[in-house]
Amino acid sequence: MGDHIHAMLPAGRELLSQHTIFSGGKRHYELLKPLLPKEHTWIEISGKMQALVDQYRSEEEPILIFTSGDPFFFGFGNTLKRLMPEAELKITPWFSSIQRLCHKAQINSSEVKHVTLHGRSWKGLDLALLRNESTIGILTDKKHAPNIIAQRLLDTGFENYELIIGEHLDGQKERISKLDLAEASKQTFEALNVVVLIKTVEKSQAMSFPDDFYQTLEGRPGMITKRPFRALAIQALELSNKSVFWDVGACTASMAIESKRSFPTLEVTAFEIRDECDSIIKENLKKTSTPGVQVEIGDFFEKDIEGGHPDAVFIGGHGNRLEEMIQHIDSKLVPNGKLVMNTVSERSKEIFIKTTKELGYQLESPLTVNINEYNAINVLAATKQLA
Repeated sequence: MGDHIHAMLPAGRELLSQHTIFSGGKRHYELLKPLLPKEHTWIEISGKMQALVDQYRSEEEPILIFTSGDPFFFGFGNTLKRLMPEAELKITPWFSSIQRLCHKAQINSSEVKHVTLHGRSWKGLDLALLRNESTIGILTDKKHAPNIIAQRLLDTGFENYELIIGEHLDGQKERISKLDLAEASKQTFEALNVVVLIKTVEKSQAMSFPDDFYQTLEGRPGMITKRPFRALAIQALELSNKSVFWDVGACTASMAIESKRSFPTLEVTAFEIRDECDSIIKENLKKTSTPGVQVEIGDFFEKDIEGGHPDAVFIGGHGNRLEEMIQHIDSKLVPNGKLVMNTVSERSKEIFIKTTKELGYQLESPLTVNINEYNAINVLAATKQLA
């Protein structure tokens, strides 16, 4: 159903008189209570889903469950199929909230990429943006409200979108707004809302950028992995079949940025010890329109990293602690993970080869490359072996 008792198919309303046990959210009960039989039981959908399903199993009569929109569109129907596979489900559907907003705003729904941020991270939206989707429908929650979405797009350089926001669709307080990002970022909205992002102009979707495009440390413009060597390192990392990538000693985060843009599903973290690089990395993420890169400022050796272990690591800087750094990375890197480093120094090359061999890595033949006026670079790659 929608946000009104009339936003329900007639077949759904006919079921009301055929049941005595009902379930749904608090909002559904407030809408439907006048229509329910005098003697009825209402099971609220809240809290832990397993406890709710256990309560469903304890009932001997059929249960009529109300959900918002389409129960199989990121919805409760999928939860039931997963947690209660033995249940016999019969569905009387309604439109999803994104469908209803498309109907009301006359948006071509066949072009909409659907994303849910409801109870989830930004990952789905980041992926849609990096894939240059023209129309993105978003299910929201309090942490991902329209104003927060708008501000995130501004912060990550996606100012080429506008928002269409539907509040209380099909309800008495229904409101549909079309706002640019700046306007939307300054407003507040009803908790019950849905968003569609519409691309207003095309924007370059480059996978790589010239060195001088990146902001660098003041007075040290050479502190960046040069463009041709970034390409070689990304190729050596074999990121097409990887899921978690760490850029250690990131400085400008050029490696993290171009890896994320080339492989949008990759989970990317940039580590940098210098405090002044925090603003530099964030500015580069915005300039390149690259969301979804986690930035960790501080001593890499003291970081307690949450989330998945990496299966690809690039060493961009090591502060003269290369052997110790490789050993520390080895404690995190999964078997068959790739470790790659570009170096000018023969000493660093020797340490990389010696340390990875001692750890039992499969070392690839070092590649020495000399391009234009750049110093010769050694591209070093090693694969962690299965235990």
